[in-house]
Amino acid sequence: MEQSNPSILVIDPDTASRNYLSVMLRKSGYPVFLAPSGREGLISVWKDLPSAVILDPALPDMQGVDLVKRLRQDRRTEAVPCIALSSQENLEEMS
Repeated sequence: MEQSNPSILVIDPDTASRNYLSVMLRKSGYPVFLAPSGREGLISVWKDLPSAVILDPALPDMQGVDLVKRLRQDRRTEAVPCIALSSQENLEEMS
């Protein structure tokens, strides 16, 4: 039986960043799901159940930490690894 690569959900409001990550991950053989906002990311993670989530903590509709808290409260997604990735240098600008 062939083992497929783990899938990754990228949640980023910036289209260029989202597309760049998608291209790089797909070139490495990972199936990728994309979402431009926290709300759409939550819907995707609960529907698609990716193996990992990469998110920009500065989402337009919710803080990244709140999104991760919601994932941790659901038994389906409580153990999904979440990686925060931001171009912001100032931590205060991310919240």
